[in-house]
Amino acid sequence: MTQLRRLKHVADVRFSSVDKKTVDGQIDVKLCNYTDVYYNERILVDMPFMDATATPDQIAAYTLRGGDVLLTKDSETADDIGVSAYVPLDLPGVLCGYHLAIARPHPSAIDGRYLRWALVSTASRQQLELAATGVTRFGLRQDAVGGMTIPAPPLHEQVAIADYLDAETTRIDGLLSAERRRAGLSLERVAAVTEALVLGREIHGDVVNQPAGPLIPPPSGWAVRRNKTFLREVVDLSAIGDEELLTVSHLSGITPRSEKDVTMFLAESNERYKRVRSGDLVINTMWAWMGALGVSEYEGIVSPAYGVYRFTDPDMEPAYFDALFRSRACVAEMTRYSRGVWTSRLRLYPESFLDLRSLAPHHAEQRRIADAVSELRAERDRLIRVLARSVDLLLERRQALITAAVTGQLDIPGAAA
Repeated sequence: MTQLRRLKHVADVRFSSVDKKTVDGQIDVKLCNYTDVYYNERILVDMPFMDATATPDQIAAYTLRGGDVLLTKDSETADDIGVSAYVPLDLPGVLCGYHLAIARPHPSAIDGRYLRWALVSTASRQQLELAATGVTRFGLRQDAVGGMTIPAPPLHEQVAIADYLDAETTRIDGLLSAERRRAGLSLERVAAVTEALVLGREIHGDVVNQPAGPLIPPPSGWAVRRNKTFLREVVDLSAIGDEELLTVSHLSGITPRSEKDVTMFLAESNERYKRVRSGDLVINTMWAWMGALGVSEYEGIVSPAYGVYRFTDPDMEPAYFDALFRSRACVAEMTRYSRGVWTSRLRLYPESFLDLRSLAPHHAEQRRIADAVSELRAERDRLIRVLARSVDLLLERRQALITAAVTGQLDIPGAAA
């Protein structure tokens, strides 16, 4: 059975005191910060480290050396603590920043690459999670990190295990990248085909790279109408009591924070909030230039920063215009009509939106396009679910492999030599 040893007996554990401040009279340095470790498995010389300053004592104590393992020592949740990264080579002038710990291996006892894999294993992560203390933010004490136990086989076995895991996780990571690329291509294809449908373009096979092009002129047989001829702004302030507060995330799923399942919450105050009916078009006036809009399927209220528009012509199909208004061509047009001093704070005011011209095929064609877009989105969602499950299984396989390797449950070539 592989011997378990406390981390402080095989490595020098220290918590950094170097913060992000620049202090006159101190020495200029580069700082490896929390996010550098959280998002990278290896800390390399060409990474964009931030500028900072440090004292000579801090430089002596926290300059990164080849073989070091860095780990995060606090987080918003206990199960997201102790994320680690390996430093392959000396990095003169680069220091370990605050919120991080260094585990500097004793060369005769532990290999740095192996140590990092041992810290990634499920048993180590669980120890760190249990050792974390806090309420709204969780942190680790230095004695808790130093006191954790890790498997410590002979050095030659550690090197063999590290070699094996480097190779196997690289292979799994390649499969993960391929699955994520497939998901991205699926999203691109649905967006491109949807764009072609709502703009009346012909679809010839793969249209992923088809440019959005201008919104106008229309295809043959399609009309062009100003939005004010079939939409009117609604400012219904009659919300009473606890109302479900809706956002564009709930209505359309267009923003990155959205989830497929609608999660609503109660507004603390409904003063000046606008009532929304099912079938209303809702636009976040501040983010319309990013496509933050959608036709609501729900009853509720939205904040005063939203515009609510109701269809006045029964021949206008809301589902078609939901897809049309979220197309790249329409978003570009709405951006052109938005006003503001900074491009990141443009607003689409009601008079500008209602003055815009939109493509309007006859109702049967609108319905056909809306149905086709609905099928596309259902196909996309199904594929995304399949790919997400595949990614989850690969991640589970990766974690199980790491844990089995460092705990001696796998026969690894060279480890028993």
